[in-house]
Amino acid sequence: MSIVSEIERIKTNISDVYEEARKKGASLPSVQNSANLAEMIRSIPQTTREWQPEEDWHDIEKILEEDRENYAAKMIVLLSDSYLRTTIYGWGASKIRTSDGVEYMNNVAAISHEWNVEYDKECSLGYKTRYIVYYFEDDDVTSFWGNARIPIDGLYCIFKNMNITITNDSGDNNIFSNCVELEYVKCVNTMFEHHPAFWNCSNLCGVEGLNYKRFKINGLYNGSFKLKETYIKNDVEFTDAARVLCGTKLIEYVDIDFSRVTNFMNAFWSSSIKYINVLDFNCATNVQNMFYQASDLRSIKNVFNIKISGIDFGACVLLNRDTLLRIIDALYDYSEDTEGVHIIKFGTVLLAKLTEEEIAEITQKGWTVS
Repeated sequence: MSIVSEIERIKTNISDVYEEARKKGASLPSVQNSANLAEMIRSIPQTTREWQPEEDWHDIEKILEEDRENYAAKMIVLLSDSYLRTTIYGWGASKIRTSDGVEYMNNVAAISHEWNVEYDKECSLGYKTRYIVYYFEDDDVTSFWGNARIPIDGLYCIFKNMNITITNDSGDNNIFSNCVELEYVKCVNTMFEHHPAFWNCSNLCGVEGLNYKRFKINGLYNGSFKLKETYIKNDVEFTDAARVLCGTKLIEYVDIDFSRVTNFMNAFWSSSIKYINVLDFNCATNVQNMFYQASDLRSIKNVFNIKISGIDFGACVLLNRDTLLRIIDALYDYSEDTEGVHIIKFGTVLLAKLTEEEIAEITQKGWTVS
């Protein structure tokens, strides 16, 4: 590698350090160079405030921990007092209990519950809170989700010991659809075998403990405005990432294990994503429009096993040189394949960031680059 290339790589790395520090809350100097790195790093806050429920909400975590009802699976949802009546979807639940002392039994599909507001708990933010507890005889609660949605005034929900298969996962019919007040979702020993798309959950701040087997249509966080990072723990069966982050508004940092994914179609169709931790194409069979409109993507920290033809990075005009070099390193060597056609697309903007020698390395590996 030439001295010029090495200098460019160092500059890019310094730039990446400053950007990572900015995300962590550092105060950036007007001049960003190696001389200012130590001072900038010292300015990174030592602690960051994770999302926490308000102190004067009903403590639904404690309520669930202290609940002595003998059921295999439970969930609890904290709600605001936005509505006097709430439609509670209870099909598949053995029992439902509300914070105002009402109980509903055995598979009621839709309950119009009128709240006794005397049991609502005052909140310093100017509203009151209430809650609903759902009980299940079996941890397989598939039938429940066939007809269920979280109430749209839900603020915070916790799932415990649940095995959930979503059978109705289209857009605004999903279980978290249009929950515009929802701030946080926590799962304890819970498995989703489909994705619950957080469709238009415009106040969502965090998702904890979700363990997905696979994602499907409509985008995991479509329309969720406050989320900055993905909070996803992958299962070994995670293979389908089609539209997984398509349409996200503010997710900037993606850290998901894609090593077993076959379908990447439209996966990163979003102008908000800036950083991807790891992309492993080992099992990829479909990369159609994978980075369509990903115009703000700056860095992919690790890239592996590019064997599939047709990946198009052309929209990612802000990708740094270091990422481009990682992509070149990850290209499978097809130099001895005289019959196959292997295409990778960078576009003129990205190609201008590479030297002639680096572009030649792509073609020497048997790839056609454009």
